[in-house]
Amino acid sequence: MRPSDPFVDAVADNLLDRLEDCKKTFPTALCLGGSSEAVRRLLRGRGSIEKLVMMDTSNDMVQLWKDAEAAQQDSNQNIETSFVVGDEEFLPIKESSVDLVISCLGLHWTNDLPGAMIQCKLELKPDGLFLAAILGGETLKELRIACTVAQMEREGGISPRISPLAQPLAQVCDAGNLLTRAGFTLPGVDVDEYVVSSGADIAPAQWVKLMLFCKGTMS
Repeated sequence: MRPSDPFVDAVADNLLDRLEDCKKTFPTALCLGGSSEAVRRLLRGRGSIEKLVMMDTSNDMVQLWKDAEAAQQDSNQNIETSFVVGDEEFLPIKESSVDLVISCLGLHWTNDLPGAMIQCKLELKPDGLFLAAILGGETLKELRIACTVAQMEREGGISPRISPLAQPLAQVCDAGNLLTRAGFTLPGVDVDEYVVSSGADIAPAQWVKLMLFCKGTMS
């Protein structure tokens, strides 16, 4: 993990910006996934969060967060932060105990995405907020095609070479249906496209588009 990643920071900041549109406050928040450090660092008082629970399946990742918090002096010192090792599909959090659940670029790694969303719904208090940013089905389309063609030509077969994507989230309506299936009400879904360079040694014209679903809903 780098101290900061421009892409991850852009996604996290965009996601947290939705808190500015909410009139209510969220005293207790649960943050899931490997990008939680960017979320914690970029909160800047948004959402009036008083207690923040940061959770990941990796004990090493959680330790990195602890080390980063101990080393940093930032504007979020007034937030009581705790760290938990756990699985999104079996959240070790009491039901109806948090006001806000945030997941930044993590849910697409889960084996059971609908089940993980249902778990998030169960942990929320009535009228709580679920915010998530997840990689959509069109992510890195050009790169995936290039890898497939190259491997077919050289090896006669293909194997996965790109991070898992949330299938079948190829359309906005699919994401909305998934939220409804998980039991959320008032679902809102939007799509952002980020263009990232595929490497310093690649010609500037060879860029790839990364499509991101940002999902927010009040339950």
